Amino acid sequence: MKKITALLTVLMMCMTFGADFVYAADSNSSRNAVLQIRKEIDSHKSNIQSKNGELFKLTPEEIAEADFKNYDTSSVLLGTDLYEFSAGSVSNDIKGKDGTINTLAPNEYKVHSTIKYGKYPSIFNSDTVIKTSGGKRATLVADYSDDVPSYQIVKNVENLYVENIDFENFPMIKFENCDNIIFNNCSFTDFENNGIVFRDCSNIAILNSKFTNCGNQISDSSNSGYSIRIVGDAQSPAENVLIENCTFENSCGKTISFVGDVDDYVIRNNTINNSVWGAIDYWTPTVSGKYADIIENNVCKNIGFGKPSVNDTNALTSGVGCAAIFAGMGTSLPNTIVKNNVVQNCVETGIEGPYELVYHNTVKNTGENSVARYTGSTEAIYIKLTTEFEQKYIGNTIETRGLRCFSSYSNRDDEYKGIYILNNSMNLENTDASIACNYTRSDIEINCKKIKKIVIENNSGMMKDKKSVNIYTDKGYVMDYFSIHNPCMIGSVPEKARYCFNINNN
Repeated sequence: MKKITALLTVLMMCMTFGADFVYAADSNSSRNAVLQIRKEIDSHKSNIQSKNGELFKLTPEEIAEADFKNYDTSSVLLGTDLYEFSAGSVSNDIKGKDGTINTLAPNEYKVHSTIKYGKYPSIFNSDTVIKTSGGKRATLVADYSDDVPSYQIVKNVENLYVENIDFENFPMIKFENCDNIIFNNCSFTDFENNGIVFRDCSNIAILNSKFTNCGNQISDSSNSGYSIRIVGDAQSPAENVLIENCTFENSCGKTISFVGDVDDYVIRNNTINNSVWGAIDYWTPTVSGKYADIIENNVCKNIGFGKPSVNDTNALTSGVGCAAIFAGMGTSLPNTIVKNNVVQNCVETGIEGPYELVYHNTVKNTGENSVARYTGSTEAIYIKLTTEFEQKYIGNTIETRGLRCFSSYSNRDDEYKGIYILNNSMNLENTDASIACNYTRSDIEINCKKIKKIVIENNSGMMKDKKSVNIYTDKGYVMDYFSIHNPCMIGSVPEKARYCFNINNN
């Protein structure tokens, strides 16, 4: 009973009735249970990646003609009932080696520290299950005394499963050098700095959970205010990440942030609303290309319109950093699919990055309120060019009052592989006073020194009374292949190409 007594020191009872609270720690049975859950998660994730990976076996033209229903995995979800622990079954099936298993009646507890500090033991330990039974819930409320540091890091924990727990008013929950950490059907509300942070961790799953008002005390959104942040490096890459079926409301920084070496990930079926800054953000990411990395079926609404921390005065003016789905700093993301997402009402760009396939997304109303929160990037989709692979933008639906539907710019001397823009529906709407457009508007503009191939075909809704497509390359540069065939008015086109096709769009 030593550990459960210590736990009760940390979790001080506030109410006398409610959920059955199960804490199972440091036993072979609990470890085996968490490993079984991990096996189910990995099988589900692998199935999603395999299904999406089939698209890479098709040519761009075949993807454009394919029936999207064959690749729509939005209904394939991992449920909340991954493993059933009742009070009785836990006592029988996951028995702690020193009697650490118990059932607690109250449903709200005060937490004085998440790590071992002084008289307080760690809550998050290896080979541990923390959950309620019978689908009920328990609430853990942070209540740190002045002598307990608010900045705490949970280190070197493996095989942790947390379910049906509501966390409130924590500074943040941070894991470092941990493995197999799973949160399922939890909530994270009114966190001061960040929600959950993982540094140099692998096998991470955040499922069916809710994040509300994370970062509500931040003053610098450049390094805080995230609902979920995952950081890896070359020595300890963050690998095997699944964020699925979560809801995010009013993230005071960026909602989901990846930094550095983060690979083998799936972000899907999440709803992000009223983020103060970007929704899904990749900063200097490095991926191997060995996996099909997936961003699919997410809904990103009102990005840049959230309520900021009272200390974050920059959010009242600048909109730089409010792109909905963003990958930055000259990165390249091979075998990465951005598919079937919805972006609606965004201060900055809707989708931006060097992705291999951007397929069947809906982007509406980018550049909204960009006069108040100034940003020069108001395009629906901004293509960051790469020398590693051809980039495919197929079957997307765009309605924007921003600068352009598709845009790309580079002043580097690199020779880029190529761009396919096929079968997209475009509507470049009239601007209003809230939209900042300081350059000539067009449906598509690609401006770089050298690019081997550009194919723009079978797109609809493009302007016929104004110059709709403008392509700029170095004077005298000879492209390998150029084709443009759409009902639209052509502006500037490459001077020379070894093979030109369908340069007639009236």
